Amino acid sequence: MKFKVLFFLLLGKTVAFSQDFSGRVIDQDTKEAISYASVYFVELEVGARTSEDGSFTLQGNFSDSALIRVRALGYKDLYARKKGGNMTFELSETHMKLPEVTVSSPLSTIQNDNVVFIDTRKMSDLNVIPGTITEGLTNIPGVYQSSTGIGISKPVIRGMQGIRVVTLLNGLRIENQQWGGDHGNVFTSLGIGSVEIIKGPASLMFGADALGGTAYFVDEPYASQNHQEISLETRYESVTNGVTSSGSYKVSKKNWRLSAAGLYSNNADYQLPSGKYALNSRFNEMGGKLAFGYSKNKWLLNVRYAFARNRVGIPGHTHDSIINPQEFQVVNQSREEVIPVQVTNNHFLSVENKWLTKKGQVSLLVGHTFNQLQEFEEKVTSPALNVMLNNSLYHLKWIRNQSLRASSIRFVGGVQGGLQINQNGKAWEEELIPDFNQLDNGVYGLFSWKKARWKTLLGARYDLRNLSVFNSELAGNFDRTYQSLNGSAGVVYADSMNTFRVNLSSGFRSPHVSELAASGEHHGALRYEIGNVNLKSERGSQIDITYELSGEHLELVINPFFNYIQNYITISPLDTIIGGVPAFEYLQLSEAQLYGGDVGIHYHPHFAHWLHIESSYSHLVSDDGNGGHLPLIPQNRISTSLQFLLDQVEWKKFKLKNITIQHRFFDTQNQVADLETRSDAYQLMNIGVNMLVDWEAPLEIGLGVKNLFNEAYIDHLSRLKNIGLQHPGRSVYVRLRWNLNIATNK
Repeated sequence: MKFKVLFFLLLGKTVAFSQDFSGRVIDQDTKEAISYASVYFVELEVGARTSEDGSFTLQGNFSDSALIRVRALGYKDLYARKKGGNMTFELSETHMKLPEVTVSSPLSTIQNDNVVFIDTRKMSDLNVIPGTITEGLTNIPGVYQSSTGIGISKPVIRGMQGIRVVTLLNGLRIENQQWGGDHGNVFTSLGIGSVEIIKGPASLMFGADALGGTAYFVDEPYASQNHQEISLETRYESVTNGVTSSGSYKVSKKNWRLSAAGLYSNNADYQLPSGKYALNSRFNEMGGKLAFGYSKNKWLLNVRYAFARNRVGIPGHTHDSIINPQEFQVVNQSREEVIPVQVTNNHFLSVENKWLTKKGQVSLLVGHTFNQLQEFEEKVTSPALNVMLNNSLYHLKWIRNQSLRASSIRFVGGVQGGLQINQNGKAWEEELIPDFNQLDNGVYGLFSWKKARWKTLLGARYDLRNLSVFNSELAGNFDRTYQSLNGSAGVVYADSMNTFRVNLSSGFRSPHVSELAASGEHHGALRYEIGNVNLKSERGSQIDITYELSGEHLELVINPFFNYIQNYITISPLDTIIGGVPAFEYLQLSEAQLYGGDVGIHYHPHFAHWLHIESSYSHLVSDDGNGGHLPLIPQNRISTSLQFLLDQVEWKKFKLKNITIQHRFFDTQNQVADLETRSDAYQLMNIGVNMLVDWEAPLEIGLGVKNLFNEAYIDHLSRLKNIGLQHPGRSVYVRLRWNLNIATNK
């Protein structure tokens, strides 16, 4: 009993609290009130909006060390630590995008302080011209997509994809049989507020495998305190005659918050530039999300659940040794469910606890994901492939801050792990990968030191992976143990306009079961795959350099890199046909190199505050160590967009918000692997107009055209390239979004 009393007394002294927090948000120059500004506690995920006089009140006990973000349209984001029960925040005007606090960073700091370059984007910015969640990511320099039609796509970062790219949703690692080229992203942009892209093996916090990079998705924030938010959206796409509809509801009180959302999408075969349709490229998807948050003093709880079900036709399926592309092009569009088809069912559950202290925080995330992948080829009742993957994981993290006389230090330590259980279902005709169990555990530590404009980071991580494979056709039962020690070191210099950073990092990826023990036809990939039980772990080492210029009217980012990978695993075609499809085997290169970089510019002319010009160039070179190239390397790309902000154009309740014009040029791809064909250059033009009907519950209207000039093209990363099936032609879209924000009783 004495111990319990002493424990709570000590705990109570770790952080000071005050009752309700209130204040005002004003313009730094004019001192006028800023209405509808957001005042948000970053760690506690609690926020409020200012009234017309710029005032706000947040109910609850908040730590005096809590980080606050103040945000308003047309102003620079302001970050400050809470001091006392009442504060006035002064915001300065800006016309440019400004750095945000990054969630995926182990230090959770503003981008300028990150030793690793993290590209943070709001999903609303990526989807100004709407598309799939992966299409949105391709607006980020260095990020591409590998696709099988529209319904199946996955991100490609610096030329690597699948198992080499780790995807996280609110810290929960997503496992969805991503080893397959036709196994796409399993969740939509429903309820997702932002994404953070880390390129290369630069993050020690997320474990093994991320040699290509990490895509970290973050949910939209809850509703402001004592408010309800209702949102309904529908979108029509002419190229698939498809409709996507979604809705969400959010409510927030003093200590608790709740959000729920749902989505359904139904799409027919997409139309080719010729006017014909890609046979069996139809797909439909449904999904839902539910999140509950609770905060009390220094404690925060988040419980999140999401599910997604996708049914996607597999275009281009054939067993003919001589392929005729015309067989997959038809004159009539259909959405009827036929075979072959891929069906996925996914469930994601996470429980996050966070405890704030005076000098840091402790967080514990536990979660579980379930993925069922079925492929139906000849029978609608009996799948040719039926694989179920259960993944349970945990992540315990501790952050400690210490202020010194003229500098500050921060330590981050954590343990992380998970258990994967893969099982082939009872109803299956073929087994592409055998049953297996995989146990992962890792421990990491990072130390950062900051003084004036300089900041350094040193970190290390140790991973241990135990793999047990059962009844494989190639090697029966076998066990493997993989372990690796990796590190990261970097330095950043940042002043008011310039940021320069250098980072050295290493990572590893053990061979996946699909590479070790695959033996069978992979229908979605249109090939027969043969594994190799003698594969070793890949090891990657990267140097990444970034220079950023942030001026009043100009932003510039230059980001070269060099990534050296030992024991690079690749899949290579064999000169044989098995079961009517070409055979491929996994093999290992002694080394591989990927190097290049991204350059981005954002210009906002002083004489035209309504105009934003953005352009980026992504360049990538590969070397297989033998004078050749690696397969499936994306084409070099130039992306340019013009956005005209036209808020002043209005008539009664109708406002013209913006007009966006996008142009993308993809260069010829001549650096190809053995037996891989080159790809021609192509260019795309998109245009979109966004409007607003300013009712009490505003209605947003979006109209536009994608692939405006009906370009006929096949991207180098298209999984349908081998059958000569082109990407979609011109598409007209219409999007409607209705929002309602209601204040509730306190």
